[in-house]
Amino acid sequence: MVDAVVKDVINEHKKNIAIGKTNGALGGEDLIDVLIRLMNDGGLQFPITNDNIKAIIFDMFAAGTETSSAMLVWAMVRMMKNPSVFVKSQAEVREAFKDKETFDENDVEELKYLKEETDINGYTIPVKTKVMVNVWALGRDLEYWDDAVSFKPERFEQCSVDFSCQRDLSNALSTLLVTILSIFPLAVGEGFLPGYHLA
Repeated sequence: MVDAVVKDVINEHKKNIAIGKTNGALGGEDLIDVLIRLMNDGGLQFPITNDNIKAIIFDMFAAGTETSSAMLVWAMVRMMKNPSVFVKSQAEVREAFKDKETFDENDVEELKYLKEETDINGYTIPVKTKVMVNVWALGRDLEYWDDAVSFKPERFEQCSVDFSCQRDLSNALSTLLVTILSIFPLAVGEGFLPGYHLA
């Protein structure tokens, strides 16, 4: 299904290019146009194919949705570990959307509990504060990582994490945070292990 949609997008761009119509928002080339031009021009060390262009488009869509889904999973795990928060959130959502078949962003504004000021380790976090996590420092914390800036995949040879993602789904949420933290140095910085998702 996704393959067919992406293929249609590429074909539409090719037709527009053939008749001289621009696809870019500002009247110029967009990313797909550039990739098609490079494919048609050839001359690259590694030729670009339709499959390459489809993969790039898919990666862009996946990148845009992955962070949202990861955040939702994180929020659900935190609420499962804190049942009182879950019950309070659930009651607020049920009350705010009672007797409504649909809702939009304006309705979400009714959810006050989800927007309350909070306190984390003695620091007050006001409503609508953007919290930036220092991922660089997390991946180099010597309390958790020995020689964290070095590429040492062997540090995970004795690791109990199932990298194949074949875990029992009933147990997956309870171990999600441990799994993420266990492979953290493989996911960022100098310690990144290219292709570990493909293994």
